[in-house]
Amino acid sequence: SYAAARAEDREAGRWVPRSWDQRHAASAGLDLELPRDWNVNLAATCHTGWPTTAVTAEVMGGDEGEPELELRLGPRNGERLPSYLRLDLRASKSWTLRRGELTAVLDVLNLTDRRNLCCVEDVTTEVDDDGTVTVLPEHGTWAPLVPSLSLQWSF
Repeated sequence: SYAAARAEDREAGRWVPRSWDQRHAASAGLDLELPRDWNVNLAATCHTGWPTTAVTAEVMGGDEGEPELELRLGPRNGERLPSYLRLDLRASKSWTLRRGELTAVLDVLNLTDRRNLCCVEDVTTEVDDDGTVTVLPEHGTWAPLVPSLSLQWSF
């Protein structure tokens, strides 16, 4: 599936993307029924990176050799995080028992262990000897590779 959409707010006469805006989103799945009651499923999800607000800084003076910095926000949601991409796996095996059916399921969320950025949690700054300020955003991420195993007995 594919979707093209916008989620925006009108602010001061201009349209601004909402924090969950995804201009382009796609998903795909593959489901394989295999012999001996095995099933394997792959699901892929990708979308345009979420909007974020840039932060810059400027040296405003300071005393005793310690620079005083002023942080400045860029236009609200004027930039974007990198695109989001995730591949999930589900493998299951079923056994018919005298009393019901037993199914084992292995799920692996984010199979490629991709570091999908979700947000800016903090910013740090570095000031060079020439007074140049570098702002380093500390990004949060969505779930890393997460395996889970479950058993289900149906009777």
